[in-house]
Amino acid sequence: MGSFLLAAVTAVVLAAFIGDGGAGFGALAGLAAGAAWVAACLGVNYLFERRSLMLFAINASYNIVTFTAMGAIIGAMQ
Repeated sequence: MGSFLLAAVTAVVLAAFIGDGGAGFGALAGLAAGAAWVAACLGVNYLFERRSLMLFAINASYNIVTFTAMGAIIGAMQ
């Protein structure tokens, strides 16, 4: 339940950034948010925690794909 609520909050905030740009723009905005905000922040944490590059790649790519799909869906619905 908590995961669903946090994903819903993420979608609402991402929708505020996407506006009415369409599915293509939504996917691009989601990709940018996933890579530049989420993955970059994860990268900083992983550097200080000295975690493996493989674990970072798995977690960062999951978030990038999730944000890209979420952005495309939101953009298509606008």
